[in-house]
Amino acid sequence: MLDEIKLPNWRARVISAREKEGRRAISKWMQLATINKNNYPEVRTVVFRGWNKSSDLIIYTDSRSQKILSMKYTPNVEICWLFAKSNIQFRFSGKAYIINDENRLKYWNNISLKSKKTWYWPSPLEKYNHKSFNINYDDKTQDLPDNFCVIYIHIEKVDELNLNVYPHTRCIWERKNDWTEIKVNP
Repeated sequence: MLDEIKLPNWRARVISAREKEGRRAISKWMQLATINKNNYPEVRTVVFRGWNKSSDLIIYTDSRSQKILSMKYTPNVEICWLFAKSNIQFRFSGKAYIINDENRLKYWNNISLKSKKTWYWPSPLEKYNHKSFNINYDDKTQDLPDNFCVIYIHIEKVDELNLNVYPHTRCIWERKNDWTEIKVNP
């Protein structure tokens, strides 16, 4: 018999807010903040790819990207995920773990052909040349690219701000407190 993973109660709130967005691509977009080697913050939009276990967010990225260098400098990250239709913002604080081993193949096999092609593009931040993007990609013969990288964000803290009610409400959950919900002032 398989042990069931107990989901933290904040996950139900995320699921509910995301469902209100419908099938729009924007419901998967979140902002990831890292700190670079010069101690400056860097924020960029990434795509939510799922959950690992009960409370690890999954994203994919190019291992040649700046965010990987920043995560190697310090794994501490924060994600801000705004759901416009429900007017709820979630902030997730935690540590990034770069998965760059054979386990990547199961994730690779779950993405679309269009998305797979992007991992064969030229390296990020190189000088642009439109001819570099004319890639003849064949899903049946192409190997898993070395630069396809999976990141698990091991969440330590969740901060939910509900702007849909007045007065606004705010709740915080922390892993160290067994995900006990604490209501705080917005």
